[in-house]
Amino acid sequence: MQLEIDGWRLRLTFSAAHVMIGHRRCGRLHGHDYAISVSLEGEPDADGVIIDFGELKELVRGIAMELDHKFLVAKKHKNVSIDGENVRIRSGKSEYIVPISDCALLDVHQTSAEEIATWVGERLRKKLAGRSNISTLRVNVEEGMGQSVWQTIKLRR
Repeated sequence: MQLEIDGWRLRLTFSAAHVMIGHRRCGRLHGHDYAISVSLEGEPDADGVIIDFGELKELVRGIAMELDHKFLVAKKHKNVSIDGENVRIRSGKSEYIVPISDCALLDVHQTSAEEIATWVGERLRKKLAGRSNISTLRVNVEEGMGQSVWQTIKLRR
């Protein structure tokens, strides 16, 4: 059985700035409006649900709020460094120095939609741990309407 929530319709969204370090076109500071949609596959539990829709929406909303109005930073990229209270990002001929409090430090190599979807999927996987009735988690991160990446995570075999 499959359950889905639509990020745009349910306002599971965030707005954020980022730099795709070294990218020809997206290597400059810019931003997007993002939406997070989720699909779960599994079997209803003793209460007759895969997961309560309200609970799932709150889990996703919490993740979106971590990223909302933040500068998304690829913490694993070699051109990113943290100097005390600031994050320093070098991309091409540009250097950005941003207060750490304005950043969401993501454990990724690049702030592409693909890596953001992987990061969101991992966060949600941890929040769903222990739910043996859910077999598959699919996370969709849309970078503006119509441009999306799906990340599929098997929770159990």
